[in-house]
Amino acid sequence: MKAARGELLPYATASPRIPGDWAFTVAESPWLAERHRYEMQLYSTPLLETHLHYVFQFHDEFVEAIARGIWLDTADPSRPFDRPTQHPLAPLPDSLPGERHLSPSGIEWELRRCARTDSELANGSHLCSQRVWQFDLILDGRSTEGASIWLRTRYGRITSRFIRPWPAGELGSREGLAQPDDFTEAWEQCLAAIAERRRAMRR
Repeated sequence: MKAARGELLPYATASPRIPGDWAFTVAESPWLAERHRYEMQLYSTPLLETHLHYVFQFHDEFVEAIARGIWLDTADPSRPFDRPTQHPLAPLPDSLPGERHLSPSGIEWELRRCARTDSELANGSHLCSQRVWQFDLILDGRSTEGASIWLRTRYGRITSRFIRPWPAGELGSREGLAQPDDFTEAWEQCLAAIAERRRAMRR
């Protein structure tokens, strides 16, 4: 993140610009390309397909950041530092109905869908990835997120990515709003690997 004083943006803005605009993205950003090279060299983590270079203009200063997305919401006054429960990055609540499944490898899991409509998710995906489906592992009587389908729109192109939180990684992607069946093979492979590790650990 970078911040500097100045009433004028350091980049030219495309037309038309609506009065009151204050959040922008930088096309063909040299800074993003630089950070991408750094991440690839040290961590083998690509940024060009997932991150954007944002500029936020205020009265007499501007802030720049490289991020996957942005999201604007109102914090709970009683818990101002907590992430709001409706935040798109928050895990889906246990109160949502779930479908129980048993994989061929013997791993039990549960599937939940976000309560928001397809159109609400698509609109929100212009700003930030939206969790659509959550695949929860049921291990030793506890439920934990195993993977999720995320929806994101960049430059008018909407993509669904199937991502696991740990070990972090993308298991697959599809254009448009994907369904759980689109990633059945990748999910079963993930479950089979978990079952094999648990057998090796004699659990």
